Amino acid sequence: MKLAYPEIQKVFDTEEELVNSIVIENQELFLELCSDLYMQTQGFDGKAVLSSNDKPIEIAKNLEFLNQFVPFEINRKNLITKLNSAAEKIAVSPEFYEATMAELSGIERYLFDLINELSGNIECAKLSVSAIIKAAGLQFAEDYDSLCEKVIDYMELVRSYDKNRLFVLVNFRSYVKDSECDAFLDTVHRQQFNVIMIENTEHTLLKNEARYIIDKDLCEIT
Repeated sequence: MKLAYPEIQKVFDTEEELVNSIVIENQELFLELCSDLYMQTQGFDGKAVLSSNDKPIEIAKNLEFLNQFVPFEINRKNLITKLNSAAEKIAVSPEFYEATMAELSGIERYLFDLINELSGNIECAKLSVSAIIKAAGLQFAEDYDSLCEKVIDYMELVRSYDKNRLFVLVNFRSYVKDSECDAFLDTVHRQQFNVIMIENTEHTLLKNEARYIIDKDLCEIT
């Protein structure tokens, strides 16, 4: 994937060997770019352009804007929706269909028995696989030793349950040690995740990082 912004000369390509980082020391440009990307993820128009195979694609459907790392939540609404859909698809597959129908019938009989013990003319909505899976509250475990491990797993889950996306990490370096971040970037490269880091402060240059600096005077430095 490639990300372009009119006020920045360079086009950032996630298929390059090193992971792109953009250090923007000019506060106005930093705010402008971050606001543009975030608003586009919410469905609004903006100036940034995301492309795949040199064809523009919707940022709202193809970019994750990650700017909160304390806490960093894996169980986000969109991912849980995808998880439930995947579970429902398996439940009605040929391998599980008979067992699924048997369980639905058993729960319905149980509910009817409960209703018979209650006063009044009580009705019960017909059960569905979707309703039962949602009621079960499926979610991903969040027991991690490091933030880097958690973010990597989140990106893998998004790719597995949804699609390949571009992950834009804002000021991620402020939360992790250099050694951990370098290992993180190495994993990003090996697993071919699409990642761009945006920072407002220059940190130690890492071996897996391709840095592009825009200083306070808007001079661009490779």
